[in-house]
Amino acid sequence: MTPTTRNIQIDALRAIAAILVLITHASGSFLTEAQRYKKSTWLYDISHAIDFGRIGVIVFFIISGYVISNTFHSGITVKNFVIRRVLRLYPLYWLSVIGAYFIFFDANVDTKRLIANVLMIPIITGQEPLMGLYWTLEAELFFYAIAIALFAAGLLRKQVVLLTLAGIFLAIFSIFMFSVGPSNLSLKSLPLNLCFMLIGVSAHIFFSTPKNTNERFLRKILLTLLISLTLTPSAYSLFLFFSTNSPDNLRWGISYPIAVAAFFTMMYAPAKPFQPLARLGIISYSVYLLHPLVIEVLKNQTLNLEHAVGFIGLSGVVLVVAAIVICLSALTYKFLESPFISLAKRMSSPKIGIHSKAQW
Repeated sequence: MTPTTRNIQIDALRAIAAILVLITHASGSFLTEAQRYKKSTWLYDISHAIDFGRIGVIVFFIISGYVISNTFHSGITVKNFVIRRVLRLYPLYWLSVIGAYFIFFDANVDTKRLIANVLMIPIITGQEPLMGLYWTLEAELFFYAIAIALFAAGLLRKQVVLLTLAGIFLAIFSIFMFSVGPSNLSLKSLPLNLCFMLIGVSAHIFFSTPKNTNERFLRKILLTLLISLTLTPSAYSLFLFFSTNSPDNLRWGISYPIAVAAFFTMMYAPAKPFQPLARLGIISYSVYLLHPLVIEVLKNQTLNLEHAVGFIGLSGVVLVVAAIVICLSALTYKFLESPFISLAKRMSSPKIGIHSKAQW
């Protein structure tokens, strides 16, 4: 696959991940209304059974590792990397914080909580995020710090190092889950989520290696070992499911492998059929950050969309939500995200560039 081909596939994956998260939140938000009006809840049932939301988030994490590896591989400096990441993530994020402050405002939003959210570090500072999905962005910041450290040490493209680091993270995760550690679930699962980002890094190393070479074969083995190691908690959950029949164990057991399989299936698939989907992937960051705000406004604040469930059903309401979110996201991308992407490129070295918007 050429870099251009891969960019299309990465953007298509972004679109799929964002849609999965949106379906999870929208179907869950209007579930009670669907039950009240005796409408089919198949969309919620499926998305909940295999955890669309977790699948989408893990796909995003793998993509993040892949893209960050590609960014550093292109020759970017740490300074320019930070400039690009800050201007890529924070402007739209701050818009979502403003929206969350006014839409979800409650008496608990004190100054400390607000500042922690503005800095994108609420959980690590012991504050509640204004929106639940902010924990994923905080995990991204942790990963960026690790990637910078590995790059500075010349270890970012050493798959053996990535495999060793994943082993350490999984050991920490096991301690957090079964012994002592933070009570916050986002912090408990952080080491595991970092492993999926390392899979993305290792995947980029593998795909950027020339085909039919011994080096590529070795890198494939190391990538396979990393994937297998990272999925051991899922294998354990599946083992527990067969003895406990717990739906939670089933979700933990299948959602992570599905996310990994989705990533590599798309990376090996022909790119051309996914070009239309890739266009949606370009605005996926807006879709991801803005959809909870849109759902809240449509349901409770203005339009009382829950009554529409009685006419168009749960899946119909989810389609309406998705259409509105996509239209809004196209606007925020054009007038907010894109200008700051361009500004970041102007502020960083002209010799360093990402070959397409997909790499952002």
